[in-house]
Amino acid sequence: MVDQMNYTLMEGDFFLPSALTPDTGRRYSVQLPAGWETGSESVWSYYAPLGFEWPEQGWKIHVSSRIADVEKVFGIAAGICFASGIPFKHVAAKKFYLLLNHKHGSRVQAGKCFVAYPASEAAAKPLLDELAEALAGFVGPYVLTDRRYGGSRTVHYRYGSIKPRFRLLGDGSKQWLVRDAQGVDVEDRRLPFFTLPAGIEDPFAPPQDSPQDDGPPTVGGFRIVKAVQHSNAGGTYQAIHPVTGETVILKEARPGTGLSWDGVEAQERLQREYHTLKDISARAPGLCPEPYDLFSEWEHDFLAEELVDGVGLTRWIATNCPIIQADRSTDDFAAYYRRCERIIASLGAALDRLHALGYVFSDVSPGNILVRDDDTVRLIDFETAHRVSETVPLLGTDGYAPPPELDDGDPYLRDHYGLSAVALALLFPFHQVAGRSPRNLHLLHSALSERAPVPPALWQRAIRYRELGAPAARPTVDELLTSVADGLLADADAGRPEWMFPPPSRAYETNFLSAAHGSAGILHALHHARVRIPDAIEQRFLAEVDKQHTALPPGLHAGTAGIAWVLDELGHTERSLSLLKFSAAHPLTQDGDDLGNGAAGVGLALLAVHRSTGEDRLLDIAALLGERIVTEPKRTKAAPGLAKGLAGISYFLFHLARATGNDRYHHAGSRMLRAELERTVRLPDGSISVCDDPARPRALPYLADGSAGIGLALTRYASLESGADLRPWLDGIRADDTKKVTIQAGLHQGLAGLVVFHADHARWAGSPADDVTARQLADGLAMHAIPYERGGVRILGHGLSRFSADLATGSAGVLAALSRLAFGANGQGFVLNP
Repeated sequence: MVDQMNYTLMEGDFFLPSALTPDTGRRYSVQLPAGWETGSESVWSYYAPLGFEWPEQGWKIHVSSRIADVEKVFGIAAGICFASGIPFKHVAAKKFYLLLNHKHGSRVQAGKCFVAYPASEAAAKPLLDELAEALAGFVGPYVLTDRRYGGSRTVHYRYGSIKPRFRLLGDGSKQWLVRDAQGVDVEDRRLPFFTLPAGIEDPFAPPQDSPQDDGPPTVGGFRIVKAVQHSNAGGTYQAIHPVTGETVILKEARPGTGLSWDGVEAQERLQREYHTLKDISARAPGLCPEPYDLFSEWEHDFLAEELVDGVGLTRWIATNCPIIQADRSTDDFAAYYRRCERIIASLGAALDRLHALGYVFSDVSPGNILVRDDDTVRLIDFETAHRVSETVPLLGTDGYAPPPELDDGDPYLRDHYGLSAVALALLFPFHQVAGRSPRNLHLLHSALSERAPVPPALWQRAIRYRELGAPAARPTVDELLTSVADGLLADADAGRPEWMFPPPSRAYETNFLSAAHGSAGILHALHHARVRIPDAIEQRFLAEVDKQHTALPPGLHAGTAGIAWVLDELGHTERSLSLLKFSAAHPLTQDGDDLGNGAAGVGLALLAVHRSTGEDRLLDIAALLGERIVTEPKRTKAAPGLAKGLAGISYFLFHLARATGNDRYHHAGSRMLRAELERTVRLPDGSISVCDDPARPRALPYLADGSAGIGLALTRYASLESGADLRPWLDGIRADDTKKVTIQAGLHQGLAGLVVFHADHARWAGSPADDVTARQLADGLAMHAIPYERGGVRILGHGLSRFSADLATGSAGVLAALSRLAFGANGQGFVLNP
């Protein structure tokens, strides 16, 4: 899983590594002695003796520090390492320290601000001793991946790889490796607790007793029932009160970490929250959760408070909002809007009461609001609440805090703006697009009004702080296609070292060439949109493929099979054939079956290029892969859907059966598809969808991992006489996938994928109604198109925090969907035609 914080630290339009941010704050450094060299990598500064031979793996010593002491700690630790000839690294700047220790940062990185690399166990022990003694007066956050050394509050250690070694995975990511005691490569797991490879013993601490299972853990007498969430700041738990027996919320604050951008630690915020709750609950009972106790256990602080009854607003919207449900009537919409107005009135009244007490809540957002059965609300999580006279904490929720240009001196602006943003969320959460292009709110209003009238007062509340300007005419499919293509070309840069088109964060963890997240998918979309690809871009792509292909995985989405498909489309057939041969023979092709990154995706690419070239050997290889999938399955318990689930495998087997005339593949694919359908859910509105989390159910109508992807395979099997019993399932999925308003626009997990599904079904079933639906859905894509000053429009990628050009999440996926409507089905989005 990609940590998007690592690619959004820098303000701007694109996902970029944190190390590139120009605004780092204070830079950290130590004086370099003779005979040493220094360098930088990512957010770290490295120091090593000249000619030092780095060990492959071993004990790594991590020193933690509070931010106020970090330069002193670096100076002491560096001096010891210089004297011992032991290489080390430290965080290079204040902004990077804040990133690693931020409340929402990676838990397995937090606390690590200085790392020493002794060459052996014998060198590690005296270094640990010396560091622990020299830093005895300092306190730092606990490094969760490590074990503390002795009684030190700053010195930690773990065993792991030092020279990076990895195993390439099918999705293009890297699994870091370390050898166990038998010399066997195993995953070098970074987990939020101390682990060792099999057979490796800890020489620095006495043997640890196995924990006794004495029932649920207790903290300060409170018996933990379950964890609600974890962050760098600490956990949030449900627990049983030791005296009353009632269920309460227990909030934990770890020392020295869980920072906000102004450097305030979790413990300081928790203590302030407790005193805020005490004051408010005494003066206005029921306005906030009642605080029961603030106490410390070991080094951590805990706040015990009332468990407030209600449903989180985010979940309430997902359950009740009719715009994301099928076949809701105007009466349903009117009833929903009346409930929204009651929620806004209740929330406004709660904020007014809070303001009358001299407090600002400061983070009015769905995650901090519970809705009760009577549509009244309760505010929870007063972490950022503060008196009007106090400094505003630098924590908040994207889209719910006012931009700096709105600051007019009103001390309650954050709350008023948040109330308006909540009103917008109740209508539809459109904050990121609206923040970059307020004019697009006209298109949202139009889309909502097509279903039912929007109460004017509720709409005005939602746009209170937005300057919408005059509405623009909704573009036609052809006009929008041209604008998206123009935006892609405006950002194309063949001379940029890392990438030619703005990538999603995922590309930094895999590669910049793939069909899903890299250049191949973008060139595929431009080609099908009949847009001339600049020569410099195409030549750079060919050169990079030639140079990098042996380091890539073989699959359709992340690897060489998808690239080979695109090479054939662009007329580079010999390169394509060579790359397909490489893909089919790759060991990873034998390790998994799925369409996205396994054998089915490689097989589908072989079938596509076979159609184009008539090369029979490609069909033969595809048949061999199909045979292996049927007779020796390599499947895991993946989520349902086209990319990772049985639906994608059945999709490949259907086309393999048609190409070979072998019904055996058809029968096997049909069985898989029926098994996949058993994993779907029927929604209250009668439609059929996919749910990714039974504990927090939500419908996923999307192409890669939702019902639209299953529908793509289902359309094919249901088109045959033998699939007549599948047609009611298909009708249910089609109902789920008629949502014109979606959070994201992308092909894999957004509206563009729904357009492709309905256009595909229209072609297979000869259904004019589905063609109309596809075009109506395509109208909704204009809502996501943000005008670009350099020409055309751009699309926000996954998470909506930055623009991305890729096929899976960004502009290229939207372009592929539009070109399918504009020019007819021709393989856009790697979807095979009849």
